[in-house]
Amino acid sequence: MPTLLLGLELTPGLEAWFTPLWLIGIGCLLGVLGASLIWVASRLLSKFEKLNKLMEDPKRALIIAALAGFVLTAVILPFGHYSYSMPSNGASEDTILSYLAKLAGLYCICWFISFSFIIFAWKRTARELPLVLKEGILLPIFFLIAAMSVVGLLGTIVAPDTSGIFSSLLKLPTSGVKQFAFEIPADTELFEGDIRIHVGDVGGMEIVTDGAINASFTPFAELPKEYELDDITEASIYRVSPYEPGILQTIPVQKDREMTATSQITKVYFRNLGPEPANTQLFVRYVPQYAQVASIPVTALGIISIFVISNTIRLTIFSRKNLIESFQLIGA
Repeated sequence: MPTLLLGLELTPGLEAWFTPLWLIGIGCLLGVLGASLIWVASRLLSKFEKLNKLMEDPKRALIIAALAGFVLTAVILPFGHYSYSMPSNGASEDTILSYLAKLAGLYCICWFISFSFIIFAWKRTARELPLVLKEGILLPIFFLIAAMSVVGLLGTIVAPDTSGIFSSLLKLPTSGVKQFAFEIPADTELFEGDIRIHVGDVGGMEIVTDGAINASFTPFAELPKEYELDDITEASIYRVSPYEPGILQTIPVQKDREMTATSQITKVYFRNLGPEPANTQLFVRYVPQYAQVASIPVTALGIISIFVISNTIRLTIFSRKNLIESFQLIGA
């Protein structure tokens, strides 16, 4: 058996197709763990009398869920204003209607979460959850998830660079887009801006400005004489990537590539080529070393969602008053 596992670990062809399966398997394992924790939480919540009886009156439960959905939406909504996307994605072109549609979608999700909380706090839910896996399509789904969970455990032995993949998973919450904004005075030869960029995690950069500027991560006087800076104007978005490095070539180089990858950039330098102040924004997209680790939380959340949605619908339908009757009561 150890010889077989060693062979799997050293076979490049097997590594290529096994790693994605392993990541999905880890997601299945976390999904099963999350569903189990929800079951434990349901049993604990059902011990609170005021909570476990809310679903006895569906009309009251729906009203409370609607109010809780508003509160949860109000709590989550401000966080959306602190998240950014790359200018090339066109997020800034959202209309009022599209924004309202996103807001309505967020509220629907928050309402369902609140209503599911009431359902899972119900004493009947805590009692019947172990029986759910024996009904309908959930049983074959459970067998499939269990099989993939075994693959996830096996992958910790045979998958390549497990430490790098788990490190990327830990960095996943901090991935995304970060923005730095500057106002560069007119006819300025050297404007110094404060930033903090982790070089090794950068997956792309974009610069937008309403003027005409040059940009560098090294003072202009210290750049090689043969290096020609790109002119950045309001005519288009200035993009940099490993294929079009642009100002990435101005990053100070350390003694070796590993030191450069782990270094931080704390300064950016601008030159204003125009007679007016230039409002400039630098967008940095962070990505983990292995971007495919995003499949782990997606898989886990998918499994938990199936578990929660199926139980919520089932226990709503089979409550003493079904959901349709509850909406009729609200309209009465």
